[in-house]
Amino acid sequence: MDADAADVLHNDELPRYLIKVRLTLWTMSGMVPDSTYVDAPMGDTLVLSEVAWLARRVPVSTAWVDFWSVEEGDWRLERLVNLSFDVSNTSPAFLMRLQGTKHCPTLGNELKLVELAAFNTDHDDLPKIEKVVLPKVARAHILTITAWNENVTSHARRFEVNVGPRAHVRLADHAEVIKHLREDPQGGEPKAITHVKRWDNELCKWKLQDINRVFVFDGKSRLLLVRHDQNRLPIGLAKEIARAEHIVAARRLGGSVQDDVEVIDLAASDDTAVAADEEVRVVKRKRTSTSEHDGKA
Repeated sequence: MDADAADVLHNDELPRYLIKVRLTLWTMSGMVPDSTYVDAPMGDTLVLSEVAWLARRVPVSTAWVDFWSVEEGDWRLERLVNLSFDVSNTSPAFLMRLQGTKHCPTLGNELKLVELAAFNTDHDDLPKIEKVVLPKVARAHILTITAWNENVTSHARRFEVNVGPRAHVRLADHAEVIKHLREDPQGGEPKAITHVKRWDNELCKWKLQDINRVFVFDGKSRLLLVRHDQNRLPIGLAKEIARAEHIVAARRLGGSVQDDVEVIDLAASDDTAVAADEEVRVVKRKRTSTSEHDGKA
């Protein structure tokens, strides 16, 4: 072990536990992202603009990126030079896309690590989505709505509603969906709502939606994700986004659509070795030092 590596592992004469952090970057709409793993000591601060893997892909001094904010449950625009985060077992992944990038293929799979860390649980332990059976209608006129109410510890409900042959919908027309969204987390009287957040499959972000206004939904997936405005960490969002991507891909290729889509376990991948020339600069809380780690371009 070289001196720099020893310093990382034994800073302040205490064992330093390394966290394998996955960095994912979309540089162009509709293209799969670049990703890598970097080893960073638990409790330290990882400065993203000083990661050589990123510096080889974007002009770090001037680049603006959207990064996925767990607190907001959505993208937040920020200058790359201002981005850093404390390394812990709840920060195993950091998702970014260059300013102006919209459609982000495989976002559902990438969000899985963020979601599992936020809930500090295994994927199989997350509450399952409850399917609400409504009166049967012609399959060609079905829109599947997955809805999360204000209760951040509750699972979503999946509704199949009749929207007719046109790709238009008004949420207020579907009483069971609105009833679920109005539920009080404390068990009190249903709350009045006028707007919800609606997931845009093309822009890969949440949009504010008036429940009384008609809008055009994604006719390719015929899957609509909505959440209460106060529920910024909807349980199972990663799997639902992956499901929408699967449906669109299967229909494009003329294949069958599976009702339950497996989300790839990125954390369990054996392909985590990184090239020896990768540098990751970690700013210590008590002092700053530069360390070389293995990385994968």
